[in-house]
Amino acid sequence: MRLQLLLLWTSCLLLIALPKLSAQQKLSIEEAVLARQKGFTPQQADGLQWVKGSELFSMVEDNTLWVKDVKGKVKHSITLDQLNEITRGYTLSAIPMIEWIDEDRFVFQSKNNWFIYYIQEAKGNNITSAIGEASNQELHAESGQLAFTNGNNLLIAKDNNHRYITNHQDKEITAGQAIHRFEFGIAKGAFWSPDGTKLAFYEKDERAVEMYPMPDYSAYPAEERNIKYPMAGTGSERANVGIYHSAHGKCTYLELRKELGPERYITNVTWSPDASTLYVAEVSRAQDKMHLNAYDGENGFFLKTLFEESDSRYVEPERGPFFLPWDKEKFLWFSERDGYDHLYLYDLEGNLIRSIHPGNFPIFKISGFSEKDQTVFFEASAEDARETHIYSASLETGVAIKISSDPGQHSGDFCSSGNYYINRMSNIETPNRVRICQASGKPVLEILNSPNPLAGKIYGNTEFHEIAASDGTILYGRMIKPSQMEAGRKYPVIVYVYNGPHLQLVTNSWMGGAPLWMHSMAEEGYIIWSVDGRGSANRGRDFEQAVFRKMGSIELEDQLAGVAYLQSLPYVDASRMGIHGWSYGGFITTSLMLKAPDTFKAGVAGGAVTDWRLYEVMYTERYMDTPEENPEGYKNADLKNYAKALKGNLLMIHGSDDDIVVLQHAMTFLKTCVDEGVQLDYFIYPGHGHNVSGKDRVHLMKKVLGYFMDKL
Repeated sequence: MRLQLLLLWTSCLLLIALPKLSAQQKLSIEEAVLARQKGFTPQQADGLQWVKGSELFSMVEDNTLWVKDVKGKVKHSITLDQLNEITRGYTLSAIPMIEWIDEDRFVFQSKNNWFIYYIQEAKGNNITSAIGEASNQELHAESGQLAFTNGNNLLIAKDNNHRYITNHQDKEITAGQAIHRFEFGIAKGAFWSPDGTKLAFYEKDERAVEMYPMPDYSAYPAEERNIKYPMAGTGSERANVGIYHSAHGKCTYLELRKELGPERYITNVTWSPDASTLYVAEVSRAQDKMHLNAYDGENGFFLKTLFEESDSRYVEPERGPFFLPWDKEKFLWFSERDGYDHLYLYDLEGNLIRSIHPGNFPIFKISGFSEKDQTVFFEASAEDARETHIYSASLETGVAIKISSDPGQHSGDFCSSGNYYINRMSNIETPNRVRICQASGKPVLEILNSPNPLAGKIYGNTEFHEIAASDGTILYGRMIKPSQMEAGRKYPVIVYVYNGPHLQLVTNSWMGGAPLWMHSMAEEGYIIWSVDGRGSANRGRDFEQAVFRKMGSIELEDQLAGVAYLQSLPYVDASRMGIHGWSYGGFITTSLMLKAPDTFKAGVAGGAVTDWRLYEVMYTERYMDTPEENPEGYKNADLKNYAKALKGNLLMIHGSDDDIVVLQHAMTFLKTCVDEGVQLDYFIYPGHGHNVSGKDRVHLMKKVLGYFMDKL
C-alpha cells in the first residue's frame, strides 16, 4: 500500500544557473565517471600541510616540494630529482606524500622502503624497509621504527633489521590489523606511543567466526577463497590489545575487564602523552554500554574506569581522548549523550570539568589548539546541516564562536601555535578555494581558487529544497534539472537514495555534493532527486536512531515524502519515476520497489542488503539488535517476504567478490523471485567487490542509466 504522507511545507532555497553557450558540449557519461582522469574535478592544492612545530607550510607544484611562510615567501624547495638521488633504484615518478618530523626533516615512503630527507643539508637516506607481503605499515618517524604485518603476524623493522613480535601459527588469530570490520572509527591496527618506546596493537581471535566461501572465478578451474564473516546473531571475534616494548623487545597484553563480556568491542586506542598509560573504549556486544578504561602501559594491568556511557539504543565511540597540548592531565572526549556529538573536558580521574558545544548540531573534528588562548578549534555542521564551519571555543568557559563566514563546507587545519589555519572551502558556486587564515578567520594568503572545471560543458542546474517528514522534521533535498527546461513539458525523474547511517548526500558543496553523472543525465532530459531522510548522518543522535530496530520503515516514509513533493510539481511526470541506490541505498531502492510498488516504474539496486541476518554483526546489531531479540524487525526488513509485490522493472547489480554485502543477499532474493514467478533483471560484475571501480565503472553507469532510458 502506498504511504500517504502529510507534506507540511516546501521551499526551494537556491538555484544556480550557469550560462550555457551554444558552442558548449554536453558532459558525456565517460567524462562524468572518469572526471578526475579527464580533468573535470576542481583543482587541488597538492600535498598542502603545515610543517610540524612551525608556522611554515609545504605544498607540491611542478614536481617540486615548496616550503613557504604564511605570506607566501619561499623558504625552501626540493625537487623530484633531489629525492630520487636518495631513493637509489626506487625511482619516484612524482613527489610522494611526506610526513614532517620538524622544520628540517621529513620522511616518505616508496613501496616497502622509507626514507628521510634533511632540508638544510639537502640530502637524505634510507631509514628502514619492510619485507615480504608487507601491509599495514606504521612508521614512527622520529625513532625510525617501522611496524608492519606479514600475513597474520606483526613485525618491527629498525635499521633494516626485522623482528617478528607475534608468531601465530593459527591463521584465525591476527595481529596488527584493523579489527571489528572497521566499525567504531577503527582504521588501523598498530599505534606507536609518542616517544616510540612502545607499540600498541590489536589482536583478534576469529575462531568463533564462521568461514564464508568466496569463489575466485578468475582461476582455472575456479578456486574457493574462504573469509571470516560474522553474521548478525552468530559468533563474533574476540579482541585484545598487545603492547610491544622497544627497549627489550617483549610483548604484554591488556588484562581486560570482564564486565562487558568476551565479545566486547575494543576501540579508540590512545596513548597518554608520556606513554605511561593506554586508554581504550570498551563497548558491549549489545553496544548499549561503553567504559573508557585506563591500562598500565608497562604491564597491561587495569588501572581504572574513567567513566561509563550507556544508551537504551546504542553508543558508538569513534574517537579516543584528545589530550591538551599544554596540560597532559586533561583531555577532550566526543559524546552524543546530549543528542549531538559534542566535546567534554575531563581530568585523568574521569571527572567532568565542562562541556563544549556550539549548539544543537554535531561537532565533526578537532582541528587544532591554541595554548596561548587556551582554545580548541573544531569543525561543526553549523545551523544548517548542509554546511560545515570552523569554530573556536574557550576551554575555560566552553563558549564557542564561529570563525568561518562564507556559506558552504569548510575544513580547518591549524598550525601548532594555533595562530593560523589552512581553510579549504567549497559551496555550490565555488569549486575549491584554499586560503591561509588567521585564527580569527581573517584570510592572509590565497593558495588556490579553482576555476570551474566544467567551463565549456553543458550540465544540469542544481537546486536545494526543503520538505517536511510526517513528524514535521525538515528534510533537505537536492534537485538537478536540465539546463534548459521546456515550458509545459513534464520530465521523468531518477531518485538517487542512500538514507542510511553515516552518510549524507545533500551538502552545500561544489555541485551540491552530487557526482557528475547526475548532471550529465539531467542533460538527457531527466530530473535527478535526492533527499536525506531520517536515519542518515549529521543531524544528531535522534535523527539517526529513528531507524533503530526497524530498518526499511522510516526511511521509506521520508523518501515517499520526497516523491509526494515531486508529484506536486508541474514539470514532473509522476508516471515515469525511477530510483537507484547502492549498498544501504540498494536496500532502500529494493524496499520501495516492493513496498510502494505503484510509485516507481523502474529501479536499479546495487550491492543491496536484502536480509539483515546475512549482514555483519557489528553494524547490524547496533541498529537492529540480534535476530533473536528483534524477530519482527528482521522479518519486516527481509525483502524476500515482499518479492511477489514487484510491479515495476527492477535491475539488481552485485560484485562477484563482494565481501561486505555478500552475494548470498542477491542469490536468496533471486531464488524467491523464481519461486514466486516474479521477473526481474540481474547483472554481476566479475572480480569486483562492494562497488565497481576503475574503467569498469563506465560500463556500470552506462548500464544503470541505459536501464532508465529504456524503461522510463
